[in-house]
Amino acid sequence: MAAAEGWKAEWLESLRDLAAGSPNPCCLAECTGHIWEVGLQRAVPPGRRGALRERLVFANAPWLGLFEFDAAEVLGRPFSAIRGFQGRRTSEASKLKLGSLLITQDHSVEDVRVVNYTGRTSRPLEIQLRVNIFKRAGRNIFFAISVVGHQELNHSDRAADPLAGRIPGAPASMLASWWSAAVAVRRGGSSKEPMCEPEPE
Repeated sequence: MAAAEGWKAEWLESLRDLAAGSPNPCCLAECTGHIWEVGLQRAVPPGRRGALRERLVFANAPWLGLFEFDAAEVLGRPFSAIRGFQGRRTSEASKLKLGSLLITQDHSVEDVRVVNYTGRTSRPLEIQLRVNIFKRAGRNIFFAISVVGHQELNHSDRAADPLAGRIPGAPASMLASWWSAAVAVRRGGSSKEPMCEPEPE
């Protein structure tokens, strides 16, 4: 089994290197528990053995700085189990949207918005995300989750100026090109296993 999944360790090493050099706050999540309903692209319901869920496997320095966490506080955990990361302004709709990425057939998803909280100061941030999805045999394996913008919410639940919290770094369109180019370079290396399936025509 270890030899059969050597590709996963190789992918993770490459993706960590790419995320570490990302111009934006970025984290990597792994989809675990690949058990599917027979004949359907549908995850096993939560609570049943083998249910799909994510776990954080890497966060770059800008991500840790933005959200005020140490790596030891977040790595190996699903987002819902990171202490203080979600709160009353983290809507169920946004949780469902993020959960749906576990089974999406898309290769990337733009403009995902969710409210998360900083670790030390518990400040609510509305964040805008771009998610790149890395697949194998039709299943989603890793997610590169990049923050492309954020705004701090004030105590009256009214958002601040959305431009005030724009992340210094690449906008979503440039970030998409950056990830595609970076993965293409990795494909041209020594790996025998491509790091993602081609986009559908």
